[in-house]
Parts: sequence; C-alpha cells; structure tokens
Amino acid sequence: FRSWKAGDVIVSEVVASEVRPSPEGLVELLAGLVGRWAPRAVVMDSYSLKAVGAELKLRGVPVVLASLADVASASALFYSRVQRKGIVHPGDPLLSVQLPGARRKNIGGSEGFRVTRADGSLGIDAVVSTLLGTYFAETLPELAPQLFV
Repeated sequence: FRSWKAGDVIVSEVVASEVRPSPEGLVELLAGLVGRWAPRAVVMDSYSLKAVGAELKLRGVPVVLASLADVASASALFYSRVQRKGIVHPGDPLLSVQLPGARRKNIGGSEGFRVTRADGSLGIDAVVSTLLGTYFAETLPELAPQLFV
C-alpha cells in the first residue's frame, strides 16, 4: 500500500500484492517500490517483519517498525477517519475481501482497541497496511508520498 495526506484526507492505494512472499522476495519487491516512489518511510509490523525491516535498513531505506501500541493508535485513528470520511481509496478488491475478516479486540480494561484477524478468517494484511498507512501519513512529518507494507 502507498498512503499519503492530501489536504484533509488520507489517500491509500494498493501498489503491489504477493501471495506468501519469502522474506527475500519481499525485500526485493520493496526495494523496487522504494526506487520507484522514494517514500519518506516504509512502515511495517515490528513483530512479523522485523528481519525484512533490518535488511531494508542495511540498504539505506528509511524504515519504521510499528509496535503493538502503534497498531492500537492506528486502529483508533482509522476508525475516526472512516467516521468523518477522511480516507480515500480506489476500492481495491484485496481490501474489500479482507475487511470482513477484521475484528475489534479491546486492549486490557481500557477503552483502547486494535484491529485483529477474526478466528478462521483469511489474512488481513491489507487492512493492517491501510491502518498503519493512515496513522503514519497523519503523524510523520513532511508531505512526501509514503509506502507501507
């Protein structure tokens, strides 16, 4: 996914999709996309993609590893933006297929929550990419386009 802030809205779109990529394949794919768009950051989940992020950093790519706290903040921001129609996307089929498999999971006793995969559902990597793209497009400085995994 590629996400960026355009005025008052966040724009997000699919730029590539791979079924079960190897870590090496993902590094090569992302390196090519970085060469094409020169994003201000490549954001990825710190739990599942830490090694991919480390390899990209070695190649000089600006990487942000998103924590569980970032996912919780991204979930809340995404919900808020959806409510006020502050997100624009071209209706990518991948997101449409995965969205029904996403569920809200409350965090502890607080009012905080994060988006997680429903039991038995397909992956929700496109949904999480959209969440993180929305969050970091809003919170990272500068107005350059961004790329998110």
